[in-house]
Amino acid sequence: MDYDNIPKLLDKYFEGSSSLKEEAQLKAFFAQDEISEELAVYRPLFQWQAAEQELSLIHI
Repeated sequence: MDYDNIPKLLDKYFEGSSSLKEEAQLKAFFAQDEISEELAVYRPLFQWQAAEQELSLIHI
């Protein structure tokens, strides 16, 4: 994944204009073991979303 693209995708995400594909890219990026400290502050948000999505699928 292109690291340089992540800040742009985050901007779109927080503006509410990201596509589902772009959000999937963000989730995949933040699931990686090693990310920069600068972007690590966003990791809990995307980990939480992934966990909640799993719970929703289990309960349906």
